[in-house]
Amino acid sequence: MDRFERLHNFRDYGGCPVRDGRRVHSRRLYRSAHPTEASAGDLSTLREIGLTAVVDLRGKSERERWPSPWTADFPGRVFVVEEETGGLLGSLLVEARSKPGGLDAVELMRQGYALMPFRWRLKRVLRNYFEALATCEGPVLVHCLAGKDRTGLAVALLLALLEVEREHIVADFMLTNAVAANTEVALQAVRTTLGGELAEDQARELARVRPQYIEAALNAVLERHGSIAAYLREALDIPNEWLDVIRTELVGD
Repeated sequence: MDRFERLHNFRDYGGCPVRDGRRVHSRRLYRSAHPTEASAGDLSTLREIGLTAVVDLRGKSERERWPSPWTADFPGRVFVVEEETGGLLGSLLVEARSKPGGLDAVELMRQGYALMPFRWRLKRVLRNYFEALATCEGPVLVHCLAGKDRTGLAVALLLALLEVEREHIVADFMLTNAVAANTEVALQAVRTTLGGELAEDQARELARVRPQYIEAALNAVLERHGSIAAYLREALDIPNEWLDVIRTELVGD
């Protein structure tokens, strides 16, 4: 959406067709980068959308460094965790540098995505996301720092649960690259969280998304659990009742 001044990577990720010919509802599901720099006009626009919940996928230290501008009455609920949910790429980066041939940024990202769904630190915040979708009546915004990795995984899991075809899931994921400002926000996040040791081309690769990244995450889930629903039940302890509500409320003719 181009109506925001300083809230980046924002979009409605509803509207996708599902396998039975219906569609995921629009104007119910939103994603973005962190809202720290959102202008007064941006916040006014968010109020007009009527958000009932925000799911912040960041950990405590990220929220302290980039605080959210929410007021006591807006939005209705904010879901957070105290655990640190980032840091995976940093540990993989150290390991990659010790191997012959140096850093392959694309492979690093692919490996990171394949591991992300099973990180215990991330599981609780992913559960928050599905709790919000099941229990909050109205639009829900999900975001992390740059709005591409953790947010990309959360959104992909939901769309896959709703039986959106893989091509549409990947297409939404790739929209982060479509706006130059989104990539710059991600690049700033990479430099801040991983330090200045990275070469410019490596940093820019870590700030981008590629289809094989989200494909790696979804394929890893299916290989280990057999289905998205089974992963949500077994890995995130999400009750069937929530899954039923989400399927019923978010898909229509």
